[in-house]
Amino acid sequence: MKQFYSLSQYPGKTGETYYRKFFNLKNLPYTYNALKCENIVDSVTKLKNSNSSGFSVSMPYKSLVIPLLDEVDELVTQFNSCNTVVNIDGKYIGYNADYYGAINVLKTVPDHHPINILGNGAMGNMFKKILGSRANMYSRSLGNWDQIQYLTGTVINCTSLGTSTEDSPFVKLPKLSCVIDLAMADNDLKKQTISSDIKYIGGKEFYRHQFKKQFEIYTGITLSQSELEDDN
Repeated sequence: MKQFYSLSQYPGKTGETYYRKFFNLKNLPYTYNALKCENIVDSVTKLKNSNSSGFSVSMPYKSLVIPLLDEVDELVTQFNSCNTVVNIDGKYIGYNADYYGAINVLKTVPDHHPINILGNGAMGNMFKKILGSRANMYSRSLGNWDQIQYLTGTVINCTSLGTSTEDSPFVKLPKLSCVIDLAMADNDLKKQTISSDIKYIGGKEFYRHQFKKQFEIYTGITLSQSELEDDN
């Protein structure tokens, strides 16, 4: 039986839910379990020693995991980010399945819209490299976070939390047309966006396509669009 895992500082049930569904759908006797990761070197070493079939990687480990792998694909090198690792004949090879989630959510953004990226971690930098000069990036570490209250067009939230909180200048939404929020859980940003009649695209849309590509990497099987969108 093949055994897959996820490594995260804050493990949740989303991946387990999707993979349980996909494995059952394709009658695959595989397992997928979320593991808490406090030290990426120790966690990867344990999974290698147990001959695990593969694992996913969450922030803040998407760049840190790269030197621990035997090989990586060109998207990992291009974006310096790896979220998917598979064991192929004893070699642990890294892939960037996040890219496919990004490409799919960006299809919803009109060509003429200004695009603003919140957060300059691995995910934010990936969106920035894809979009180039079309997008601007904002974060506290860049010193321009207070400017987000003046933004227009589309915002892509690549921070770990919703940003409409008491300590954020985003309490009053700017004149936005669309918010793409990579957070899966409900948060203040989602509530405020919807109540302000602004188009909201949640993390579910991003991660469904990311999981689709990741599933293909793990199993060699491509899920159909209907299988991907069936949430029953």
